[in-house]
Amino acid sequence: ENVTMASDNVKPDLVSIKAEIQALETFWDSATNAGDFKTLMTIYSDDVIELSNYKTRTQGKVNAQKAMELSFEPGKIGHSKTTEVFGDGDIITEIGEFSNTDIKGKISTGKYMCVWEKQNGKYLITAEIMNLDVKPN
Repeated sequence: ENVTMASDNVKPDLVSIKAEIQALETFWDSATNAGDFKTLMTIYSDDVIELSNYKTRTQGKVNAQKAMELSFEPGKIGHSKTTEVFGDGDIITEIGEFSNTDIKGKISTGKYMCVWEKQNGKYLITAEIMNLDVKPN
């Protein structure tokens, strides 16, 4: 006899998940813009994988925080926009775009991809890759 779990037939509500992920990205922007990386790390898994511009791969929350602290530019304001999400609900892949405005008003843009995993009822970033659209001079 085949037993079908109720969750096997339920498609995740990607519209509401996208809104939830965008809210987390807005939180990410606020913490990053403020240089509050301790607060920022509350949305990262302990073993997060970071694949950042011009840096080697890092793994773990401590290393991710160090890398972000080193690249922090006071006064730079970033905005992230979730453009799409897909996944089964427990693991969501997000694709997004960002823009940063530095203290002199220079704007840079880029894109990113995050893998979010639901742990203890909340989404945490388990892997993240980002890169700029144009290489700085």
